[in-house]
Amino acid sequence: MIRIKRAHTALLRDEVYALRYRAYRKEEAILADPSEMFEDRYDHQPNQILWALTLEEKVVGSIRTTWFDPASPHTIPEQAAYSDDIAKVAPKHARLLSGNRLVTDPDLGSMSSQLVLMLLRYHMVVADQKADWAVAAVRRNHVPFYQRVIRVRRASEGRLYPGLLCPMFLMACDFNENIGPVLERTPLLKPRGYERIFLDPAYQDVWEVGLPVET
Repeated sequence: MIRIKRAHTALLRDEVYALRYRAYRKEEAILADPSEMFEDRYDHQPNQILWALTLEEKVVGSIRTTWFDPASPHTIPEQAAYSDDIAKVAPKHARLLSGNRLVTDPDLGSMSSQLVLMLLRYHMVVADQKADWAVAAVRRNHVPFYQRVIRVRRASEGRLYPGLLCPMFLMACDFNENIGPVLERTPLLKPRGYERIFLDPAYQDVWEVGLPVET
């Protein structure tokens, strides 16, 4: 059974960091590290949710949802690499939402695209409460997928992105203008109301029990 979990405890987060390391090392996107884990400072800020997909309790996919509110000091990774590009496309006081550190188990290649869509759906659980503009940094070969499925547009040339060795391209769109067509084209991305328990601290006891994922 595939379940979605909000990684809250150190144990589950370490499993996510280990999956990230394996996925990025397979693509030679990061340097080798004796810890065989990959995390950064954004994992420890309050403006993030770390999602974990598990298959029979093994973590097989993850995405980190981060958001920037102009009233808060906490930034998102894209602002470190693309501040000038963001300023060109998004209004000055826009709330920004970023899905980043999206990885799937490199040993499950045939399932990868389905796992990605599942992870993006839970990113959407946060989006309608936190976003005016959506941004993401993606590798060149993933640009067409993001354009087709999420309707984001390329907004920069390739640049180094925090923690990675490969060039990444900023993608961006007006969330409110795009979300309707996105959900109409790909209904799997539409969150269910009950899934908002992942945003409610009163339900922390079930965040890592998780919910079965409809496939």
